[in-house]
Amino acid sequence: MLLYKIGMKSHRPEDYGNHSSKEESFMERTYAPLIRQFSSIKGYQAAYTLVYALDASEGGCHLTLDRKGEREQQVSEFVPLHPEAGYRLLQYLCENAVQPEIWGDVIADWLPVLEAEQNGGAAGAR
Repeated sequence: MLLYKIGMKSHRPEDYGNHSSKEESFMERTYAPLIRQFSSIKGYQAAYTLVYALDASEGGCHLTLDRKGEREQQVSEFVPLHPEAGYRLLQYLCENAVQPEIWGDVIADWLPVLEAEQNGGAAGAR
């Protein structure tokens, strides 16, 4: 399994050693991509895979969903969350098999709650 190192744009293992000290603060933790596989059901759906990934950057993180299969599509969204909070959001999206078509709406719905929680405001499960 390929692990994603946060704070780097490339996910190739040979690139992990080529980073500046500024990037090192983002590279203290690795996050594995989250994968959901769906089987083919004759008359209903073709087999496909959803891959959810996180890349940290200064001031937040990029969340990406890549749908592989018959209707391939990739969407990405920057969220101003600490990577730990961003990864919890990514887990939620994966657990609920959020598709690319509604990805942005679901993130927009949860982001105010997560930002408030991150900034010390009241938060909790919705």
